[in-house]
Amino acid sequence: MKRIFTLLATALLLANTPVMAQMPAALLDNAAVTGTPEQWKAARPALLAALECRKKLNPKDPALRPLLTKKIDLTLIPPQGFTAFGLPVQSIHIATTDPDDEVSYGTVVAATDAMAEKAVKPYKKKAKGELMVILGDKPSLSNVVCDFSENYDQNFVD
Repeated sequence: MKRIFTLLATALLLANTPVMAQMPAALLDNAAVTGTPEQWKAARPALLAALECRKKLNPKDPALRPLLTKKIDLTLIPPQGFTAFGLPVQSIHIATTDPDDEVSYGTVVAATDAMAEKAVKPYKKKAKGELMVILGDKPSLSNVVCDFSENYDQNFVD
């Protein structure tokens, strides 16, 4: 049940990300974090490992600290040219849904669902969590979600 809630919460939050990105930060309760190009360059390897479901994010990682300003429901807006799975990334959402720290990472990529599914397929074999493509709110956007629920924790050596 918690796993379904995690996936549903992540999907709903990702669906609202394009709308949030268009609003002035002053109007948002959960303002998106943009960061500097240097911060993104330093954080890129850890973020890609998380988005590709290879490794959980470590909030204590010095490269991530400037971008991870809070623990729950964080939306990151990467600089232009940031890609995951070979696709342009519009936004990254990090959600911790309960006190047990079940975490899911989602990204909105500029691709149709079929293109995203094809791009993600090779990464699924190496994933240590559940990696999936969820329908986007527009035909040109897809949501790629990595879920690290309790069922997958035994795969990690942190």
